[in-house]
Formats: sequence, C-alpha cells, structure tokens
Amino acid sequence: MSPNKSNALFFGLGALTHEAYDVLDQSFNIIGVINDGDESNLIDKDLLCFEYQSITSKALEAHKITQVIIALQHVDHSNLLERIIYLSSLGLEIKTLNLKSTPEYNTSKKFTINNLSFSDLIQIPVPKFNQNLLNQFTNQTILITGAAGSIGSELAKMLLNFKLKSLVLLDNAESALYELQQELIENGVPNIIYTIGDIRNYERMESVFKTHRPNLIFHAAAYKHVPLMEEHPIEAILTNILGTKHIADLAQKHGANQFILISSDKAVNPTNVMGATKRVGELYIEHLNVLGNTRYKTARFGNVLASNGSVIPLFQKQIENGGPVTLTDKEIERYFITLQGACELVLECTVLKENGSIYVFEMGKPIRIYDLAKLLIRLNKAQHKEEIKIKMIGSRPGEKIKEELASVEEKLRQTEHKLIKVSQARTQNIDSLDQKISELCLKSHELSNQELVARIKAIVPEYIPNNPNYKMIAPKPKLS
Repeated sequence: MSPNKSNALFFGLGALTHEAYDVLDQSFNIIGVINDGDESNLIDKDLLCFEYQSITSKALEAHKITQVIIALQHVDHSNLLERIIYLSSLGLEIKTLNLKSTPEYNTSKKFTINNLSFSDLIQIPVPKFNQNLLNQFTNQTILITGAAGSIGSELAKMLLNFKLKSLVLLDNAESALYELQQELIENGVPNIIYTIGDIRNYERMESVFKTHRPNLIFHAAAYKHVPLMEEHPIEAILTNILGTKHIADLAQKHGANQFILISSDKAVNPTNVMGATKRVGELYIEHLNVLGNTRYKTARFGNVLASNGSVIPLFQKQIENGGPVTLTDKEIERYFITLQGACELVLECTVLKENGSIYVFEMGKPIRIYDLAKLLIRLNKAQHKEEIKIKMIGSRPGEKIKEELASVEEKLRQTEHKLIKVSQARTQNIDSLDQKISELCLKSHELSNQELVARIKAIVPEYIPNNPNYKMIAPKPKLS
C-alpha cells in the first residue's frame, strides 16, 4: 500500500474487473469491497470483504479507510439511497466509477472516477424491457393523462422505445405540455398527439376517447401537494376523484383493454385530503373489473426523487442560496424511488396477471428526510465556505411523520416481478361506492370544507385528518 494514496472500499462487485482495479489502484489503496451478494465476481486481489451491516466507524478507523467508490451501474438501486446516506454519515467521501463504452478508448481511459453528485442519486441505468412489454405495446394507441408531469412525461419517453400505433399525451397545463412537445420534436419523435384538456370535463374527455380510441390508459393526472389540497379540498375531489372516475368510466365505455391508475403511499391510512382522495380513486378502480372487459390496475409507490415540486429540488435551491434548509420535523421519514425506476415498474404492471389489484412497489427502507438533507449539504460542501444550517419550521396540516406502503388489512403477496407485490381487492358494494362518489362530486360546490372532508371520510373510514381545521371530523380515541 502506498502512503500517498487514500484507503478506500469498493461497492459494485460486478464492475470490479482487473482493468477497473488497475485504474483504481493508480489513485487509491483498495482495502476491500462491500459485499452486495455477488461474491462470484470477487477478483483475486487479497481484498477484505465487508458485509454492509459490518461497516462501522470502528472498522473504518482500524483500516484507515476514508473513501468509498461506487459503480452505480452494478448496485441495487432499490436501497442505494439508504446506503449512500449511511456511508456518508460515517464520514466517508463518496466517489463513483463510470465506464465509458466507446471502443476506441484504451484501457486507462475507459473508466472515469468522479465525486458523487446530486444527479447520481436520481438516475439509474437504462432499463431493459422484457419481451412481454414489446408484445403488449406494439401497434397500440396509448393515452397518458397528466402527460406533462414528472411521471407522465417519463412514461411517454420510455414508451417511445416501442413500436406504438400512436401516443396521446393529455394535460391541462398548456405551458408544460408545450415544453414537452418541443423537447420531443427536437428529438425527431413521430406519432405523438398532444391534447389540451381537463379530466374534470366529461364531454371533452369523451371526445378524446371517441377520436383516438386508446387501447391502454396510464392515468397520472392528479393534484399531489398536501398543504394546498388541505386548503382546497374541492379541487382534490374534482380532480383526484371525479376526474379519475371520468377517465376510468370512459376506458370501459370505449373498449380500452387496460387502465393503470398512478397512486401514492399517502393513500394508505390517509391523514390528509390528497391521500384520502387518492384512496377513493383506488377503491373505485378496484371494483370496476366486475362491470366489463377492461382490466383495471393501480400502481402505488412513494416519493419520486427530484419530481416536480418535491423536497429534493427545494433543498437544492435552499443550499444554492446558502441555506437554511427547512424541515418540518426531524423524524419525518419517506419512501423514495427514482423517476426512471418508478416508470419502469409502472410499465411492468401492464403484463402482470392480477386485475382489479393494487400493485405495491419495493422501495427499500424509508429514508429520514433530515438525513437526506445532511447528505445533500455534504455533496455541496465544496461550493460553500460557511456551513449550511438546517432549520425546523414545524409540521404542516395533514402531514404524516411516517408513510406506509400498505395497510395491515392489505395482504401483500409477491408477484412474478421481484420488485412488485400485490394487494388483492377487498369486497365492497360497488353501487354504494358509486353513489357516495357521485353525491360527493355533485354537491361539492354546495358544501363547506369541513362537510367535504366528512363526506370523504364516509367513503374512506380509515382517513383520520391531521389538520386542526378538520379535527372535529376525526373520531375521539377510545379510553382504555
């Protein structure tokens, strides 16, 4: 070992070829590797093998290890963020090893070593779609609602890998849809139909269905911001419930083969209007299968890293401005998934067999937002002379400390896809549900916010509002 080089661990055994080791050896003393379950790729270099759980400050001090190099293309991304946060908290400097595949490079230029960046946290390798998806989408007309949003636009870009008949992109956000249109036009993408329209307008949506006859619908249109929906529950009802009902009903009426609802972990034991209205959408979708030939499914997952309006872009902006980074509560935890990862699994749901079911994505362990904020501050440390501080500002109405991916009553079982579980539909009277939803939407303009929330709770009994304005609607706790 050279005293002039830093001692380091390597993470991502699949990338540790002899060539890669030789490149790393020029700048680091590679002491050992982090075992990610594939020891068959462990090259014969007399390296220590660390189980992830055994990496402690004491172990690092014993071997004077100060850095870790990660081959991002060769690690499990379902728990990568959790592991990066932990390794960073131990004081390790994190770098990435990237492989350039251009054939004219000689061995020493194939690999680049960089500091871990924010963009590394939100990207995964280009997904390899299975043959079933190719068969599923070939010569099909696909409609995406909310197409200009984070999920909708990424789904659109992924679907361009398939030989579609046409792709209909629907959104009521004119500027956002225009920007997506320009991006795709610049890339020379054909067979795309850009449609301005509001899912709350049934007649307008029926016109879209009559004109384009979609075979498959990805329903991503929704209001998602918790604080705003707490103040304006009528908007959440009209979009997340009525709008969903419109698109789901029209899918059946016009003979669509399949309908996929994009849902949220906030729909599980909801404490806010947004989550409760998404849960109503789930319930409605679960029970439409008995009425026709359209296959209905729900894809439920947690927070998407760096999606529009999410916490990470907010933190990044606050850090760029010198801080402070604002948090509502130090103990808040959230499940995270990359945008590409979420959309890849949404597409995979189309070939899974269970209809009328909620598909729940594997998302690793929940991440404490405080730890995520500290990681982002560390990654940007070199750009700021003064320390970036974290400021606690108090919980917001409707906010939940810990989210859940499924309720206790939902009996999850594994599907044929290792990253997707399924919760079978629970029996409920579809006529009663339809009546309650119709009455809620029809009378929404006549009711106060408190009355609207009470009507939502009548449909979703597990909804316990965490908002002082709606506390009288929540049941009083039973005395023991």
